[in-house]
Amino acid sequence: MTDEASPAPASPAPGAAPLRPAEASPAPALSVGVQVGTLVLATAALAASAMLLVDYLRPQPVFCGDGGGCEKVRQTIFAMPLGIPLPAIGVAACVVHVVLALVPGRRARLAALGWACATGLVAAFLIAIQKIIGQICVFCMITDGSTLGILALAALRARGGWDAPRGFLLRGVAGVASVAALATPVAWGVTRPPPPPPPVDDGPTPQLVLDEIAKAPPGQIVVVDFADFECPWCRKAHVDLTAAMERRKGQVHVVRKHVPLSIHLRAKPAARAAICAEEQGKGEAMAELLFSAPPKEIDGPGCEALAEKAGLELDKYKACVADPKTDEHIRRDREAFEAARGKALPTMFIGEERLSGYKGREAIEAALAKAASRVRTK
Repeated sequence: MTDEASPAPASPAPGAAPLRPAEASPAPALSVGVQVGTLVLATAALAASAMLLVDYLRPQPVFCGDGGGCEKVRQTIFAMPLGIPLPAIGVAACVVHVVLALVPGRRARLAALGWACATGLVAAFLIAIQKIIGQICVFCMITDGSTLGILALAALRARGGWDAPRGFLLRGVAGVASVAALATPVAWGVTRPPPPPPPVDDGPTPQLVLDEIAKAPPGQIVVVDFADFECPWCRKAHVDLTAAMERRKGQVHVVRKHVPLSIHLRAKPAARAAICAEEQGKGEAMAELLFSAPPKEIDGPGCEALAEKAGLELDKYKACVADPKTDEHIRRDREAFEAARGKALPTMFIGEERLSGYKGREAIEAALAKAASRVRTK
């Protein structure tokens, strides 16, 4: 019995192109669609990141509404990883997406997929954070949603083995669009005139503020400061307040209320440390150390080191930190913040004027001047 011979593969006809494996067959329309879609999403994310970067670098937002979800997200610990504004990292990530989308070859496709996986994971995490804190930043969602779309398209590109069409047209359009997406928001933000002074809150001054004003020494300007020592904008506001107070030495009485946010992991240990320093009469010295120390150094052990630096009696300090009454103090301060209709940190009352959110040094100086005139006329 003889084996049947397997049929030989058909040879291409003379002059015909050689056959290709099925998986390598081209799909020009879909390939172009994937590449164009990637570039459109990357450009949208680049523009949104540039808008956010402008707002992160200006005292008053240009694109995001003051007091909205963007501001709340900007106050989280994720807004400044390693001291770098998160939108700056987003801009760099989007530029890499654009470049990898235009580079041909298998290695470029795999690199694009790997980069899309890494940035997609970050995007999904940041969307989850917004969900957890119950605040939505529109421009963040545009960036993160576009990044997840890029991930899906990068997977299709890698599977299909597709590259952008060769030629200058697509690359030229992509380059011009990317430059415009980055430059337009930056130029608008830089050339826009300074915002007008923030409007004064015309609502009734909270009773707790009136009580603190009544208790203050004669002739003193009272500042009630609701703050979180890890909040980056509370830190900036403290620097501005300290600088503004230099011109009014001995005239400003600061009352600090502690509102550590749950999203700031080191804020509560820092609040305990400040309260315990206040009990030893060194609250302002400790607050200065806590605001100026790197955020990673204001956990429990770090606060104890700062307490020693501030000259506190460590045995009393440790006992105070462990005392449940200290956490009760924090709870009362949070209730006071809610009673004062607090909506954002930092919130300051300078005299009877409310500054909600970070307003910049000029607003603080203007409020101090107004409060000083009222003190003199009493």
